[in-house]
Amino acid sequence: MSCHRFGPFLLLASRRQLFEGSRPVKLGARALDLLVVLVERAGEVVSKQTLMAQVWPQEVVEDNTLRVHMAALRKALGVGDSDARYITNVAGRGYSLVVPVVPVAQPLDDIDGLAPASTQTDVPLPAGRRAGAAAVVPMALQGLEALSPRAIEEAATTAPLPPGLQQLPRPCGPLLGREGTVEALDRQLSRYGFVTLVGPGGIGKTSAALATARQLWGRYPNGLWFVDLSALPALASAMDVAFAVARALDLDLAIEGLFDRLRLHLAAASGAERRLLILDNCEHVVKSVSVLVEGLLSSLPGLHLLLTSREPLRAMGEQVYLLPSLPMPGGPVPSMAEALHSPAVQLFVQRAQASDQTFDPSDADAGWIIHICQGLDGVPLAIEHAAAMVRTFGLKALAASLDDRFLLLCSAHRNAISRHQNLQALLRWGYDLLSEPERRLLRWLSIVRGPISLADILSFVAPATMDRQEVLEVVHSLVNKSWLFPRPGDSDSPGYRMHAMARSFAHQMLMEEQRQRQPFGSMPLMQADLSARHGALHRLPPAAPPPTLPSHLND
Repeated sequence: MSCHRFGPFLLLASRRQLFEGSRPVKLGARALDLLVVLVERAGEVVSKQTLMAQVWPQEVVEDNTLRVHMAALRKALGVGDSDARYITNVAGRGYSLVVPVVPVAQPLDDIDGLAPASTQTDVPLPAGRRAGAAAVVPMALQGLEALSPRAIEEAATTAPLPPGLQQLPRPCGPLLGREGTVEALDRQLSRYGFVTLVGPGGIGKTSAALATARQLWGRYPNGLWFVDLSALPALASAMDVAFAVARALDLDLAIEGLFDRLRLHLAAASGAERRLLILDNCEHVVKSVSVLVEGLLSSLPGLHLLLTSREPLRAMGEQVYLLPSLPMPGGPVPSMAEALHSPAVQLFVQRAQASDQTFDPSDADAGWIIHICQGLDGVPLAIEHAAAMVRTFGLKALAASLDDRFLLLCSAHRNAISRHQNLQALLRWGYDLLSEPERRLLRWLSIVRGPISLADILSFVAPATMDRQEVLEVVHSLVNKSWLFPRPGDSDSPGYRMHAMARSFAHQMLMEEQRQRQPFGSMPLMQADLSARHGALHRLPPAAPPPTLPSHLND
């Protein structure tokens, strides 16, 4: 296969030509050779050694030569959708083409005038290509006459995607450090059929769910749908959720018979057939989603469900998978190459290089990068935002500024949904979904650095403000909603902590609350009082055992 389409580009390898739409793109011979190798292995990380062996088979060249020609190639391609580059550099490993590639039916011998092309319906994956990488799409191009680059581009655009992948958003790049998550979700869906992927904002729930869907689409060849619920208002009813699902499934939206049409469309044709419905961003409509989900599952045994949410639905049959932070080094490492074994460091370097192609971290930089990833608790979105600022501030200044509010406000994704454009908006979205007692406890706990035990929380909160029963309920709710995270501790009094950016945001909310309640001049006194209360925690006599958790908190 020597003719491929990706984005607006058409690569004719046999003719050594690249077109953007109908416009020829000028490329040097070596840059074009590099592109051919990357296109043939789209979605894979191709090592520098492999690229140099393929492009300069009889020559010994230095890394700098490869960089020069790769820079020329990147410049010719420009940027893709949502400012994502077509080619990414995975530091210490190599380069990867991170957009879907479509093989066109056959090599083109004459681009200006061509006899009708033979039909080819089953295009094999390129040699060495992994299943689940950026999708290579089968095509059936029939009766194409007098093909021009524009005609081929339009035909490829309208070619059908593999069954089950029609509704999935395109991946922005390789998914790092989630192989175990995808395998675990595969097992849980196969065994239970109803799984909710839970974690805080920015942890990568949607990306993990989409990666799982791409790996499993062969198991659901006749039905795999993705529905984003983020646009629904917080008070949306089960009917509103049903409308959103019906709209994504392209069904008639008439109110009468809506649920019956959904069931009919989602129903499996046979007892052995399975279908998969993915509901993304459920946290603000958990009750309504729960009503719809339980209604569907009770009548559709062949339907599997994968949901993403900041908190579980607590619906019948639900299995909860808690998505962890990206793995990262627990301490110093001897080299940058060693640090790059960590997915968190890989992501940081990849996104920093996307903003600045000259960024080439040395062994001395490894400690700073690890410090930044640890300070951001391995949260992918926070790492991406921080990496985008390396060009402006440098690693050392960025590492020293992790507690500053500016990191919350800096934007990294112009075209992302509004709450993902900066961390402030992301955290505000989740904060606004909390009850007032939950917000109040979160604000108070923001003065605590590191873990705090349940006994200390109970001692810290004045009884006149919240009684012990209410504190227990609020702590349980904040854990469920991915704001507090249990930490190993004494069995009689477990500990909890907040992610660093969540703590910084909650502290900002605390300061805003006090500014509204107190004259400006009394702010230092207020902070001193809170700090004194926090310091007193460690001078208190041993706390009495906390009361027994009420039964409904043990769900």
